[in-house]
Amino acid sequence: MCSSDLHKQQLADIDLRVAKRVHESLLPRPVRDPRIWIDVKYVPVERVGGDYAQIRIVDDKCLVTVCDVSGHGTASALLASRVSSQVLSTSSTTTDPLTITRELNQFLDEYFSDTGLFVTFFALAIDLRTLEVEYCGAGHPGPLLHRRRAGAVDTLPSHNLPVGICADFLREPCSGRTRIAHGDRILLYTDGVTETTGVGGVPLRAEGLQTLFVAGADAPLFDLGKFLLDQIGRAHV
Repeated sequence: MCSSDLHKQQLADIDLRVAKRVHESLLPRPVRDPRIWIDVKYVPVERVGGDYAQIRIVDDKCLVTVCDVSGHGTASALLASRVSSQVLSTSSTTTDPLTITRELNQFLDEYFSDTGLFVTFFALAIDLRTLEVEYCGAGHPGPLLHRRRAGAVDTLPSHNLPVGICADFLREPCSGRTRIAHGDRILLYTDGVTETTGVGGVPLRAEGLQTLFVAGADAPLFDLGKFLLDQIGRAHV
């Protein structure tokens, strides 16, 4: 390799390291609030990717958003960063999941419609006083809700098209609401989990993740993520 090629490779490596650092900064820290605990786990498929999550607790509302930009690499990571800042700006004035999702789609449709990239997105707001949950999904896998008292798992449906595809992305019902109880758990994830394949190329799918979620129901919350990743790693290598 000649010196000019080596210099270009070094610059490319620096760009990737910075992009990776920026992407990692989008991931929120775990939350140990007296009213709610939230853990965060992330395992990248490549050095940089397009996943992001955000947690905001404002007064008695907890807003959790998660997105997955199509594709992998620097372009996806950059767009995930821009999505994060846009959602942060919108959520400074509202915690309504539908409003946040609609405004994100308007923003992406205006500025990024010609890139060929799109974003799956899910926004979920929990009222920490009443335990009412409002949510809106756009092409993103529906989170799993484990109701401890009933021992049942529900899926919070994601009805809308991914954001950034077209202006008319909403589908009825475009949002939803439910109520949870103390001890219930909600699992938000990206399709990188359910598309993990095992022997014979069989993907885990949402049903497999639900089975593992139930199996780990008695694990302490901050051990559950490691339990799930360990189980997926053992069965899907």
